[in-house]
Amino acid sequence: MDWDDLRVFLTVCQTGSLNSAGQALGMNHTTVGRRIAALEEQLDTRLFDKSRGGYSMTQAAEEILRRATAMDEHARAILRENVGRDRELRGNLVLTVPYDFADAVLIPELGTFTRQYPKIELELSTSLDLENLDSRDADLALRITKTPPEHLVGRRVHPLCLGVYGSRRYLEKHGPQELILHRGQRKLPKWAEQFPDAKLSCRIDSVGSQLNAVRSGLGIARLPCFIGDGDQSLRRLPVEVVSDWGIWVLHHPDLRATARVRACRDFLYDVLERQRTLLLGENSRFFSGGA
Repeated sequence: MDWDDLRVFLTVCQTGSLNSAGQALGMNHTTVGRRIAALEEQLDTRLFDKSRGGYSMTQAAEEILRRATAMDEHARAILRENVGRDRELRGNLVLTVPYDFADAVLIPELGTFTRQYPKIELELSTSLDLENLDSRDADLALRITKTPPEHLVGRRVHPLCLGVYGSRRYLEKHGPQELILHRGQRKLPKWAEQFPDAKLSCRIDSVGSQLNAVRSGLGIARLPCFIGDGDQSLRRLPVEVVSDWGIWVLHHPDLRATARVRACRDFLYDVLERQRTLLLGENSRFFSGGA
């Protein structure tokens, strides 16, 4: 049986359509359709029912999917183990970091790493997807999370420190009268309850856009201290914000022996230690005025 046909089958199962599978595989959707038809002919069974909503698996496909998924996991493990044997400080290295953290903390430090390891071809991804460590789309991840997946290796370097910020001009003119909340928050968060007279200004679904809204004087918002303290135009309000999230450095256990992964991991640890006061909110400039 051609493994490539099973790979196409797996992708159609995951995406639910020939078009989406083709995009993921870099194939034309008609080629995907021909590969599925060839597999159905070889197995002498129908694998998908086509409907208005896409391609749905038949019972036969569901049974094949379990075994094909196991085969795919074994194939990926072989690839990871092979990469893990690489002890040379050279080659491609993909580091994934949240874009807000990358812009505020990491990118200003990257020159040190690239000059120290000129033969490592560093790629920086700002994806938030931890699954890419399994699929080898990334080698190393810096993540802000409460609980990372148990199968990944790494450690919590710092707690995530949060604060409530407003622009200096806004606070001096209006005081904390308006709230900028996350778009997914329908219930008033604990920090906002400390401003009972404030009204809702808007809800925004990204930290970067919340930061711009605070800069523009739309109100006050909860921001990571590494972002809020790094902006000279903002002031932090002296209110308590509790978080059980942390800043983690993670990688797949199969890559623990890879020299370039270890080098980048240790570099990240050094950066996080050097930026300790910023990350822990010890650089905060507190607002001490009224409306």
